This record gives sequence, C-alpha cells and structure tokens, in this order.
Amino acid sequence: GREIFATLTADLPEVNLQRIAALKDTLSLGVACNLDLKASDDFSDIRLGGALENIRFLTPKRSIPAKDLTFDLATNSDTTEAHINAGDLTLALNAQGAIDRITDGLAAMGGELSRQMTHKIIDLEAVKAKMPTLAFNLTAGADNPLSKIMLYKGIGYRSADVKLATSPTDGLTGHIHVGALKNGGVLLDALSLALRQDTAGLKMDGEIKNYTKKNPNHFTLQLASEILPSEANVHLAFFDDAGRKGIDLGLRAEAPGGE
Repeated sequence: GREIFATLTADLPEVNLQRIAALKDTLSLGVACNLDLKASDDFSDIRLGGALENIRFLTPKRSIPAKDLTFDLATNSDTTEAHINAGDLTLALNAQGAIDRITDGLAAMGGELSRQMTHKIIDLEAVKAKMPTLAFNLTAGADNPLSKIMLYKGIGYRSADVKLATSPTDGLTGHIHVGALKNGGVLLDALSLALRQDTAGLKMDGEIKNYTKKNPNHFTLQLASEILPSEANVHLAFFDDAGRKGIDLGLRAEAPGGE
C-alpha cells in the first residue's frame, strides 16, 4: 500500500504547563519542535521521530534552560518501541503489539485492581493475566529536562535507574535505584527497591542508606514486604551508624475477602 509522509516544524515561545497539567505553580514551556511522520495508509504501521530544541522552563522570575530532547516511536501490530534521549537521560520502552493493545491492557489491569479494591480482595494472578507485555528502562543523571523541572520543585538527585517489566506470565518485576535524593534539608544517599512476582504473590524489598561523609545522618532502613492472596506483610528494620538495630517492626494485614 501507499505510505504517508509528514513533517512539522513549530516554534512555541510559551506553552502554559500550569493549565495543561493542572499545576499549582505558574510554569510555562518554550520549545522548538521538529517532527517527522512515516505511516502506512491505514496507519497500522507508524514511525514518528523528531526533536525538542531550545527547551526553556519559564517561571515568573526566571528562565530555566534544559538539554535538547530527541525521540522516536515505532508501532505496528507486532511491536511498539519508543526511545527518548535528553542530556544524560535515556528512556526506552519495548512492548508487544500496537499502542492500542498496550493501552487496552493497562486499562484492563486498572479495572481489575479497582474491582478488587471495591470487593476488598487480593487476586494478583487475575491482575497479572491482564498485564500487557512490556519493558520500561530509564537512566538519568542530573542534567536533563526531568532533573531541571524536579529541581524547580525543590527535589534534586544525582542518578536514577528504573527498570520495570510486566507480562501475563511473569507479572511485575524490576528495580528502582536513586542516588543522592535531596528534598529541602533532607538528603538520602541511596534508595533502592526491588520487585518480583510469582504465583505466591508480589514481593518488594527496599533499602534507604546514608553513608557519605557529607551526610551527617548515617543510618540504614530496610524494607521487606509481600502481598499474598489473603494478606499483606511488611517488615521494617532500622540500623544506626554503628550497625546497631534500633527498630524491628513487623505489620500484617488480612484481606477481608481473601481466601
């Protein structure tokens, strides 16, 4: 069949993010856009690529420049792939099926979760069966549009690494690592969270650790939790700078509708 080609170039000096994203703070975006589209005539096979250049976050008092962003998206009946690069940020999404199959799967998963919350039950196998097959990877440092907007909101970090995957066979798996997360006067040197799902349930293990010389508050907080068909368990352990355990707390909650 025939192919469709389109190119769009636009200079947007001020896009009102406060109105679009329902933000509390006054914030606008200035950007130059370049988009290239290639698609089959029935739009079953689409490739979109381009760049956002000269990015500026505009507040009432100042302009915050950010690194240029490039992206490409390809989707057809078999697979969907998306890549974004901006400064030291890299994002990749790979999934089975076209975009509508992914969004339908996420909507079905959300509907199942809502149903279970309404009936106060836990059935992670039913949620898993609704999951689309996808993998999401994000790595970022402190020089990219995401870090700039977070810093404007008072949140800073040195590094971030997120890897998440879903599938109807393996469920939800992945990890999240954040280095030097700072919010106001609070600095957390390292945060980590690991997720894995099997037929027994969903397990989440996490740790917050302060250990660097510039951080006077040295401690380690460990989390071990699991969501099972009939209950949820959480275990917290706190260790001071000498490794002495100060808190050892376990919590258990039963699902009223659980088996």
